[in-house]
Order: sequence, then C-alpha cells, then structure tokens
Amino acid sequence: MKILRTICAVLLAVLPCLPAPTQAEDSSFADALVKEQGTASRPAPLQPQGNEAPGSAKAVVPQVQLSVDKAEGENALRVAEIFAQAKALNGKTVRVRGKVMKNSRMIMARNWLHLQDGTGDATKQEHDLVVTTTDEAQEGAIVTVTGVVAADKDFGAGYRYRVLLENAKVEP
Repeated sequence: MKILRTICAVLLAVLPCLPAPTQAEDSSFADALVKEQGTASRPAPLQPQGNEAPGSAKAVVPQVQLSVDKAEGENALRVAEIFAQAKALNGKTVRVRGKVMKNSRMIMARNWLHLQDGTGDATKQEHDLVVTTTDEAQEGAIVTVTGVVAADKDFGAGYRYRVLLENAKVEP
C-alpha cells in the first residue's frame, strides 16, 4: 500500500508539468516549422483575409525586378499563368523556369522553393510560386522545375496555399 501511495504522489507531482494535449488535428507541417524556427510553441493558425491563402501569404518573398526566359518544352508556363489557371491545371504536370528566391530545406522531408520569373501581380501575391522537391537548389540559381500543380492545398494549422507545385524535379 505504501508503494501505491508513493506512485500516486509522484504522478500527481508530474502530471501538471506535462504539456497539455494538442487538438486532434495532426499538423506535421506546423510541427516542422516549429522545429525549423527553433521556437518553443507552435505558431498560431493564420486567418485568411479575402481570398488570401495564409500559408503562402506569410512566406511570400517580395517581388524583385527580373526577367527569366520561359521554360522550353511541353506544358511550359510562366508563374503568372500558373496562378491564373490554377484550378484548371490542378493535378497536371507543368514546367516553369525561374529564380530561386528562397529555399526552406527539409520541412516535411522536402525542400520548399520560392520561384519568381518576373511575371505575376505582387499586389495579389501571384508572383512567387512555391515548389516542393527533394532535389537541391541554391538560392539565386535560375532553374527549371517540372511538378504537379496543386490548387487550394491545405496542410492544416492555417497553412493553405492558393497554388503550388509538388514533387518537382529541378534542372539547372
């Protein structure tokens, strides 16, 4: 009986110190961001404003003046064209050429590239295309990527993208 009381006393002392359970929602994307940013808590979910996609709105890279030649080959498009046709292109493979403006490495076991080609409306945040890949790409490099368009992609925890390219292959 004395051992049982000791165990109960230890549990009562330890339980309040444990973190509270999180929502039932499994948000490995948010957890990966916490790990990458080195913060102690998960970021608060972002709330969309208007037709804004909060994940891409938070991560969008400011537009720079540049002009990158359009990718060659079948299904080659510009960044602006992908945003304009996102719903029609959903699930289809496209090619786009652009400058790597940002590379967030190995979040959810993939690299998250931000590409710009000089097209797209920055006031609508349609100039910065997010691309997921397991390939390497250096910031500042001009690359051609081939990937599958995902329109209105929601990763949970407030990270929703109006459009992105997934599982892309990167070519110099």
